[in-house]
Amino acid sequence: MLVALTPAWAIFYLHTTAFSFLKLACILLGAVGCALFSYFYMRLIEKHIPPFLKI
Repeated sequence: MLVALTPAWAIFYLHTTAFSFLKLACILLGAVGCALFSYFYMRLIEKHIPPFLKI
């Protein structure tokens, strides 16, 4: 019933908008994950580097 009342272009537009939002969310999550990983990785590496090896 609802699908019959809704125009096809509205369904298509909403679908593509939701898909692009999903892609954007995945990209942002990936970027934040990489940033956090590199930050904590560098912190961990800095803790384990002897003082005479630090530049």
